[in-house]
Amino acid sequence: AQGKIETVVNKEGSLNDYDVKNGKIIFAGMYDMKLPEIYAKKGGRYVRLTHCNDEALKDVYVAKPRYLLTKLDGEELDGWVLLPPEYDPEKKYPAILDIHGGPKCAYGPVFFHEMQFWASKGYVVMFCNPHGSDGRGNRFSYLDLQWGGIDYRQIMAFVDHVLEEYPSIDPKKVCCTGGSYGGYMSNWIMGHTDRFCCIATQRSISNWVSMYGISDIPPISNFEVCSADPYSEKGFAEMWDVSPLKYVINAKTPTLFIHSDEDHRCPVEEGYQLYTALVYQGVEARMVVFHGENHELSRSGKPKHRLRRLSEITSWFDKHTK
Repeated sequence: AQGKIETVVNKEGSLNDYDVKNGKIIFAGMYDMKLPEIYAKKGGRYVRLTHCNDEALKDVYVAKPRYLLTKLDGEELDGWVLLPPEYDPEKKYPAILDIHGGPKCAYGPVFFHEMQFWASKGYVVMFCNPHGSDGRGNRFSYLDLQWGGIDYRQIMAFVDHVLEEYPSIDPKKVCCTGGSYGGYMSNWIMGHTDRFCCIATQRSISNWVSMYGISDIPPISNFEVCSADPYSEKGFAEMWDVSPLKYVINAKTPTLFIHSDEDHRCPVEEGYQLYTALVYQGVEARMVVFHGENHELSRSGKPKHRLRRLSEITSWFDKHTK
């Protein structure tokens, strides 16, 4: 109330919710590569109070995130790698690049179910926080008028760094996926490189021009990608310049589209446009639409739909790497 700011919990992981009563801090979080539990801060220690999810991970392989720092454009990028069970550096492995949403979001060393699933299936999984991500201050998270530029360069630099550090990865069997902003970036990658053997793009944006006025994202958000009135010639041109659909003529990568027909954040039409363009050009493509689901499919969709989504993506990766 007096404006004093101090750090009260600095345990590395994800603090999901908290409460303070009688001077005691109780919080829910994901720490030490475990599923969510309740913790308390007592003095300088963090005490785990519940064991609700121990049984779920009993006798289950959990990959430990290996930190990898990448530097580009005068910035340091946090990244991590998950290795499959019984990893042998003398063998060759397929890999998956997973790009987070947002873009003002952040990955970290916490349990992420789909990444752990892929690691357990024999994939090396890589993920990072490029420019535009949260947690590094406002200047780092400011991506306005830079979409498809600095973020793309840094993600590719991170992939290069991972391949350099882990020569056991087969560079011809690297897959790419991401949702929302990660879907946008997967679409952008599709038109700017053919280095990936396949892509699974989820709840994505393909055309900023058509997105304007039909998304539940406030229309003012388009000024993240254009500096003028979106109905002006300049504004229209700037939105089109950062639309993955503009570059689809360069696309060669087999692509799976995952979308939901009640997604009002990134409407399903955004997936249809790019899918149709790939089919028109003879590029291998598959589109799976989940009825009755929205932008939160992977997080709060019906259990059977969440399972089907993960199965579709994994089958697509398996088809193009094994």
